[in-house]
Amino acid sequence: MDGTTTDHGAGTFATFDYPHHIQPECTLKKDTHDGVTCAPGTQIRRLAIYGATPKSLFSGMALKVLKFDDGLFSAMDDTTY
Repeated sequence: MDGTTTDHGAGTFATFDYPHHIQPECTLKKDTHDGVTCAPGTQIRRLAIYGATPKSLFSGMALKVLKFDDGLFSAMDDTTY
């Protein structure tokens, strides 16, 4: 892809409009894509939970996804948290 569709340049992509996809590297484009376009280098990952006991443990539960940065935790030790 050359990026003309997303307006972010080569190596970019578009995905569904979910609240956790709204990140500084991504732009909401409801009018053209009905979704989100993200800059090169942005990663979207799938989260799957298998074998939960009881099986209904996560059924219907809202999932909160937060941005993780190693810099937030690198200075922590066992007494910090």
